[in-house]
Amino acid sequence: MVLLAAVCYAGGALLIKGTFSGIPALSSVTASLLVASAALAPLAARHMPPSLPSLLVLGSLLALGTVCTALGFLTYFSLIAKAGASRAALITYVNPAVAVLVGGLVLGETVTAVTVGGFLMIVSGCWLSSGGGLPIWRALVRRRTSATRRPG
Repeated sequence: MVLLAAVCYAGGALLIKGTFSGIPALSSVTASLLVASAALAPLAARHMPPSLPSLLVLGSLLALGTVCTALGFLTYFSLIAKAGASRAALITYVNPAVAVLVGGLVLGETVTAVTVGGFLMIVSGCWLSSGGGLPIWRALVRRRTSATRRPG
């Protein structure tokens, strides 16, 4: 499932950048959430709670749906438009690391050495796939390249 999620995130970013590039971010977010809701509705219908959840639970669901999901998608689609699909997709690989970190800090869940090693692999992969190199090194390379291209 994790591999499928990663493939869907990467494919979705490329699809948004290519096929839906002319569509406003709000329209893309709305369409994405409607499709996801339709896909999940049959599963949700099979697992209905026996009674209506409390107002606190309903409020939490509303906050998660509007603030976390909708605003997160709007930000993500805007990032795709500005930074490109490949770079924007990198943020999806960092999400599990953030979730485990928050779980450790807020809920007191155990963060093992293997987990930290996984984080380092995620960060290294993101760094390498975004061009690698330190920002100062890239600036020096650009400066030298532009200096050699100038007529003179």
